[in-house]
Amino acid sequence: MVIAGNSFLAEWFSRFCKRVEILPTAVDTNRFHPATRESTQPAVIGWSGTSVNFRFLQELEPALRKVLQERPDARLAICADRPPNFLSLPMDRVDFIPWSPAIEVSFIQSLAIGLMPLTDGEWARGKCSYKMLLYLACGVPAVVSPVGMNQEILAAGSVGLAASDEREWVSAMVDLLDDAADRRCRGENGRRLVVEKFSVDVVARHLSEFLKQAAAGSYGSNGSCVA
Repeated sequence: MVIAGNSFLAEWFSRFCKRVEILPTAVDTNRFHPATRESTQPAVIGWSGTSVNFRFLQELEPALRKVLQERPDARLAICADRPPNFLSLPMDRVDFIPWSPAIEVSFIQSLAIGLMPLTDGEWARGKCSYKMLLYLACGVPAVVSPVGMNQEILAAGSVGLAASDEREWVSAMVDLLDDAADRRCRGENGRRLVVEKFSVDVVARHLSEFLKQAAAGSYGSNGSCVA
């Protein structure tokens, strides 16, 4: 048996194993949860991740610049291991927060919109949308590239918006900034989806079943699973 984190990986491994199960990355929904009260501060567009993925964020720079120009009260916040090197953004409107386990949850809770840009390709399709799931677990609607598992999560409910080019990114961010009720609704839908489909308790139950089934099965001499 092979356990894969998403359908793209499952399809790839199905060439080598007769039985492949999909088990998504689990989210600790007791730790990652919505803020207890709504923020009265200016709306914050945010991104959380590691600097190795800055290349995706920096491709959004033209769209982010337009949004900050059109909505002067909005801010951009980045939580990562080091600051990004933006070339054209007004840096007085950009906040950098050094990532740590202690700050991660409160940072996401402070956001009005969470971003997950990707460039389509095999590597991106193999990602398991964990960043998006963390935003949703905290009740934060996401604007994401419709790549790989991101598309599947968007299709599961009204939890965010897809954006594929500069115009779509600007439109999605501005629309959510301008409609607090829509942000709240999508955030609530996202939280519900993660609790029902991606929480540690749910994923652990599925993993337990897969392992029990594997223990009761047998394997061929070449290591392939005999279902």
